[in-house]
Amino acid sequence: RNKATLAHYAARGGHTEVLKYLVKQSNKNILNATDNDGWTLAHYAAHGGHTEVLKYLVEQSDKNILNATSNNGWTLAHRAARSGHTEILKYLVEQHDKNVLNATDVTVR
Repeated sequence: RNKATLAHYAARGGHTEVLKYLVKQSNKNILNATDNDGWTLAHYAAHGGHTEVLKYLVEQSDKNILNATSNNGWTLAHRAARSGHTEILKYLVEQHDKNVLNATDVTVR
């Protein structure tokens, strides 16, 4: 089990309205949840290629959510690149700078 929350699965599926509902029913703290691997909702959204979800997460917290790293050092850029989501990479560069594309991880899977 990876202890992913409903919010994690909504982020991975690109379901911004579900995230909004979950926040309304509980609170914004659910947006900071991590699973056993240290994946945040932003990791799940990047993995799924969901730019709108990332934008919502930034609106509800701040740009620091885009700096999240998993337990093995994977950034959102790692997740997006591995899953082939160029639009996510472009969004990350727009929000930061090109240095986001130079991230290295701790281990290779």
